Amino acid sequence: MYLSLVRWRTTTTTSDAPSPADLVQAVQGYFQLLPGNSDEAFQRLTSDMQQTSGGPTGYKQYWDGVDQVKATKVQAVGKNKVSAVVTYKKKDGSTSKEADVFTLVQQGNTLLIDAQSSQQLPN
Repeated sequence: MYLSLVRWRTTTTTSDAPSPADLVQAVQGYFQLLPGNSDEAFQRLTSDMQQTSGGPTGYKQYWDGVDQVKATKVQAVGKNKVSAVVTYKKKDGSTSKEADVFTLVQQGNTLLIDAQSSQQLPN
């Protein structure tokens, strides 16, 4: 399934910041691409985050080892921040779960993931 990047119209209100719903939709859309469409998902990261994630080769290698990923409890938790519980099922059969906070930035009309902090959770 092809998912377009999150876009919204700029209005004449006092704030042109993305809404909490826009932020949540951006993170949900990112994880819906994975692990099968890592090339498109990689484009939803800022250049800093792309480098942090190992560049195109490292990023693809990581996701090639993942069988399934699921983001639950996705919610906006502050200005340009979204929290989620992310569960990874690796192709080797192992599973891991973490509580993540994503920082998003607006570039043009697109929201990109700029940072991620993680805390391991019990499976």
